[in-house]
Amino acid sequence: MKTPYPGYATSTDVSPFQRESINVWGLSAGLSCSTKKSPKMTLNTRRAETAKPRDKAYKLADGEGLYLMVNTNGSKYWRT
Repeated sequence: MKTPYPGYATSTDVSPFQRESINVWGLSAGLSCSTKKSPKMTLNTRRAETAKPRDKAYKLADGEGLYLMVNTNGSKYWRT
């Protein structure tokens, strides 16, 4: 799709997941993420919390480019 002008973006350009609007008793509930198209999170809370430091910093992947960096001093940071 050709964009009308530089900087123009549609919601499908910004998010890789399709959004769909839903109605609850006639009121708009806004946008919701379809669970059928969303990636499964591979890194759970327990694994992230129990990650131990090693001799070298390492990454624990969570999918779609997100990962948890575990440093040698035990600090943890989310990175993309």
